[in-house]
Amino acid sequence: MAHAKSSVTRTLRVAAAAIRREDGAILLSLRPAHTAHGGLWEFPGGKLEARERPIDGLARELTEELGISIDAATPLITVRHHYPANSVELIVFEVRAWRGMPHGREGQHIEWVERAALARREFPAANVPVTTAVGLPRVVLVTPDLGADEAAFLARLDACLAAGVELVQLRIRAEGAQRQRVVTAALAACARHGARLVLNGTPDEAREFSVHGVHLNRQRLFAYEERPVAGDVLLSAACHDARELAQAERIGVDFVYLSPVEATASHPGANLLGWSGLRALCTATRLPVYALGGMAPRALPRAVRAGCQGIAMLSGLWESAAPHRLLASAAGALEKAAYRVTPR
Repeated sequence: MAHAKSSVTRTLRVAAAAIRREDGAILLSLRPAHTAHGGLWEFPGGKLEARERPIDGLARELTEELGISIDAATPLITVRHHYPANSVELIVFEVRAWRGMPHGREGQHIEWVERAALARREFPAANVPVTTAVGLPRVVLVTPDLGADEAAFLARLDACLAAGVELVQLRIRAEGAQRQRVVTAALAACARHGARLVLNGTPDEAREFSVHGVHLNRQRLFAYEERPVAGDVLLSAACHDARELAQAERIGVDFVYLSPVEATASHPGANLLGWSGLRALCTATRLPVYALGGMAPRALPRAVRAGCQGIAMLSGLWESAAPHRLLASAAGALEKAAYRVTPR
């Protein structure tokens, strides 16, 4: 009896590592020319064995490929991608500590690449969201509205940047000359501290002010049929459900904010995603995700293990009397999200 050929492609589960040196450089591996995706760069790792934990498979692959040993690694992003021949679930961890000197044990070429230079390398399609994720911090500051005291607002922004904030979403309703003045001053403050500024506004404003990126609210997200800014401009979007996530992916958004996860004073009575809802939406997207709504450093491990890049903070960070300590607390909390390798 003849059987119809199945149209279902198999899914390969792959564990990979964003290995980050102290200077921020990322270790890449060049795929040999005779292999699938030959001549393209990738993050080191390989296929998982049956019933193998991703962290254990990663540790095994890094020893086999690079000659290094790890004890733990922190989730970064999981990307599900469909190629013509198969589907891939790419489970990526961030690795900051290892033993041994990385080298191509299988004859492959490896190279340390500055984070800003990743965009100039060519990767298999499943790796592209990973290149975005490795360039994003674990905590993002979303500002409140400007308020009546412009000088106080800018001073507070500078204090947060001095504390170590690396990415700011500037969300103000000011218009005209005041908007231009505040955006210009905020951009200068970010430049002083080596941070990036994403403006909650329009793509035209992003070009006018030469900010690092633009954030689309729900209405603007559906106003475009394709990516409205150049590839070197960060593009983020506010999302609350699967439909909005799908639109964000369709137009080429770089990362999204999913909200509200928990209750906040600014949005009383809002329909909450909760942690289970957040996890389900993270599983449904290939984009880096920031959890938003009621977030604090203690929530960072839970958000990361739910599939998020990290958390976005508003008043909790903006109003903190000691933003340095708060960000240090977040860094410490992140360690709790790491998975440990099972001893052999």
